Amino acid sequence: MAGEVLLLQDVTEREERRMELERQERIIMNLPVGVAEIRPEEEQGFAYVNDGLIDMFGFDSKAAAKATPDRELYADPTDRDSLSEEIQASGRADDAEVQFKKVDGRRFWGSLTASVETIDNKTSIIAVVQDITERKEYEQQLEAALD
Repeated sequence: MAGEVLLLQDVTEREERRMELERQERIIMNLPVGVAEIRPEEEQGFAYVNDGLIDMFGFDSKAAAKATPDRELYADPTDRDSLSEEIQASGRADDAEVQFKKVDGRRFWGSLTASVETIDNKTSIIAVVQDITERKEYEQQLEAALD
């Protein structure tokens, strides 16, 4: 007589975790700020970008953004070098005001917050960029009016 074996596994926690990760991904992709993962050892571009970063810098696609080294997005590459050194030395940068450039060459001001994280056993920098161009222009107008 052949026996049957019935094996049951409760996958509730795994399914709840999968749903939570999907929800977080949708939230991050739709933030009105740029979010990116940069791997300092790899010069080929971003490991991750959200839609906000694609729009902010004027990329045609996620693939185009991922293929672009972050160095190319700074109006002054020495700003990138200084910030990279600061982030790697202290583990983070908070609200650093930097002039960036879009893929078409137009410049804009951004506020960069970044931290060093370990993801997939690799060192990554998680960066968040907010466009602060309007605020910077207003500050410049205010300064000019006060002079």
